[in-house]
Amino acid sequence: MKIKTYAIWQFFAEFPFHTVDEEKGYKTIFRILSEIYPLQAYYLYALDETRQQLLLQSMNLISQNKDDRQEMVPDNSEKNLSHPPLNLKLLDKYKEMNLITESEGKFLNIPLRIQDREFIGILLAGPVIETKIKDRILQQIRHFALAAAPAVSTLKTVDSMESKIRTLQSRTNISQRMIGSALEVNRFVDLLLDLALTASQSDAGFVAILDDDKTKLSIRAHKNLPPGFLENINLQPQNGLFEWASEFGETLIVRDYDFIANLKIKSIIAVPLVEKNELLGVFSLLDYKINEDRIEFNLTILSTFIEQIKLVLNNSKLFEQFTERYSATLEAMSKAYDMHSPATVGHSQRVSKTAAEIALQLGLSPSRIKNISMAGEIHDIGFCGITDISESYHVDYNHTIIGANMVEVLPISSEIVEGIRSHHEWYDGWGFPQGLKGQEIPLSARIIAVAEYYVEATSNKTLQKAQNWGQFREELQIRRNKQFDPLVVDALISAVEQKRKNAGTDRIEPCWIFKGEPENICKTCPAWQKDKPCWTFQHVQCHKHGDPSCESCFIFKEWKKRMRQ
Repeated sequence: MKIKTYAIWQFFAEFPFHTVDEEKGYKTIFRILSEIYPLQAYYLYALDETRQQLLLQSMNLISQNKDDRQEMVPDNSEKNLSHPPLNLKLLDKYKEMNLITESEGKFLNIPLRIQDREFIGILLAGPVIETKIKDRILQQIRHFALAAAPAVSTLKTVDSMESKIRTLQSRTNISQRMIGSALEVNRFVDLLLDLALTASQSDAGFVAILDDDKTKLSIRAHKNLPPGFLENINLQPQNGLFEWASEFGETLIVRDYDFIANLKIKSIIAVPLVEKNELLGVFSLLDYKINEDRIEFNLTILSTFIEQIKLVLNNSKLFEQFTERYSATLEAMSKAYDMHSPATVGHSQRVSKTAAEIALQLGLSPSRIKNISMAGEIHDIGFCGITDISESYHVDYNHTIIGANMVEVLPISSEIVEGIRSHHEWYDGWGFPQGLKGQEIPLSARIIAVAEYYVEATSNKTLQKAQNWGQFREELQIRRNKQFDPLVVDALISAVEQKRKNAGTDRIEPCWIFKGEPENICKTCPAWQKDKPCWTFQHVQCHKHGDPSCESCFIFKEWKKRMRQ
């Protein structure tokens, strides 16, 4: 014997079965058993939920040419030993330790009981050539069984919990990412397929949905399908890959076995999307190897995802209407908050406009520019969610998190959410709320950070005068690589310099546009929507948006200095 009884107990007491994956844990148990009783094959079966069957959990085959194996091993081919029954009917013979005869030969049956009472499964070790096993070996195996049973139970419990967690995580991810996407159906089902493949650990999959004219199913999303699958797949209910009839309920039956076999697909499961007894779609997962023990879990995953697709198909228009109305409400709240002080009137619109100009300068796509503009429009919406403003630092710190929480319930791009959450992060890592650094900070947030600084530095406040362009550029360079992304800094400078170049002898832009067009103020100003500069008019309304006079305005300061050059 190579292992002592006390060493068996010590090993099982110290080995962290709760932290290893199920298969590694089983291999470890097999290794200990093989040191006690060296044989060629070991199988582990666990009692199923019905408590009427034993299901194969794992197996371990060991080459016969080892010196410490039985000198005479029955002539069983590895092929026979490598294909044990996947399930065994629970019989009385499995509940006691004894030699039993199976199709692969004679095996030692080792029952597994928790605290020598609750039966949870068996270990089969064989083939055995002996007619009687030595008492000392049997005694060690009994100790082994008592120590191994809790380990097997732990592995099963952890695996079950992980499966449940993956299911819950999948559901949570669906909900979170569903409302964080644009709710465009193709994009959504592609997202669901990614999540399904991750949760199920399947090799490939596809989602097909009934076309608008309800004449045929079309694949809307697919991953890792074999060559020739898309070109030759037939999904017609009458004669296609799957057969479905309303009397079968939510069940699909594979009809075209040849198609599956020719593409070397070993396993395919599919769940129909049925609404009011009508087939609307199919969600399917494929594997290129047999993995029968995951079929039930994968069906659960698919059924969960099918419900989410139904929700989207039936409610996408409702979500879009809700999003538009909620977004409009947030924008109105943001504008209302800006009105609390003349110095901040039009602040959000100005940040939005400047951020969009920077994004355009960086060559971003129209959709991303739109997202960044929206993020700029409501970047400070979190201030509207704060009722206690007694601690100004905490207000400033928390408004980004509160703002992100207010919008992440919407089916909008994550670029908008992260632009709000992270626009006070610093490029060198000294910002808040997460202390992100460099490229860890989402681009939308890096853009809004520079845009907001431009707006604030060029505004008059009680304790701060608006900077002119030269002062601003100098200060911006100081903060380059520290507070701000240098590429975003360059983009803003290029955008403003282009305006200065195009302006000639005129303003770089009308003051009412520069100030964010606060309509309730601008419409009473004589310079509003006029071609001439505001400083050529009497009774202008500069003081209502924070400038004591035209001469203190950034637009006037920039024009005046440029005219002197």
